[in-house]
Amino acid sequence: MKQTAPQPELGTFTKFPNQMKSDASFSLYDKFIYMHMLQRFVFFHSLGKQYYDNQSDIGESLGLTRQTVAKSTKTLEGRGLIKSEKVKTMTQTGLFSSYNYTVFDKYEIYKKKVSKTSSFGDDTDCSDLPF
Repeated sequence: MKQTAPQPELGTFTKFPNQMKSDASFSLYDKFIYMHMLQRFVFFHSLGKQYYDNQSDIGESLGLTRQTVAKSTKTLEGRGLIKSEKVKTMTQTGLFSSYNYTVFDKYEIYKKKVSKTSSFGDDTDCSDLPF
């Protein structure tokens, strides 16, 4: 059974580290896919679940091709930002390939606790995440 994260509410945003934004060694696609995957990893981890996804679904949710996602995930894995394990599952419609992803918060955007006086009003404590 596919795990899906709820669609974000209007007014929510994805945290994006300035250090990665200015790193020209990553393509725009690498950055976009990494932030998407990190956000989903954090969401599923907060539910006590592992993060499973397939490259076609990632591409569909971001308006990218599966090939673009495959290329970027290979780059991200090579740079130590993600770890993937290919998983094959038998479903009613046949054999289905997916990946179990671990996404590392290299830039510590979810690790830090933001002060309650922050202009963003975000006091989420993500200290239990495995990074």
